[in-house]
Amino acid sequence: MSYTQRAIELLTYAELLEVRDAIDTEIRRRKASQQVATFKAGDQVTFLHESTTYFATVIRVNPKTITVVAQSPRAGTWRISPSFLTQIRQANTG
Repeated sequence: MSYTQRAIELLTYAELLEVRDAIDTEIRRRKASQQVATFKAGDQVTFLHESTTYFATVIRVNPKTITVVAQSPRAGTWRISPSFLTQIRQANTG
């Protein structure tokens, strides 16, 4: 039995729930961080809003959201969670 398993067995039910919540929060944070890292300024993306597909360009990558400028069907700036974006073309590098 590993050290971690032995430590878990010593926890109360309430403590187990607290640890589970902390782990879930950390997993969500890391997943979001990985999603944000896949985008960079200049990438071409799409997203869906009210049953309409928007085509946009990434202009800024923030810690939790991606800022894009939509070209069609209606121009405008949006701050969007990376989980709602689909990358269609990466920015040219070099």
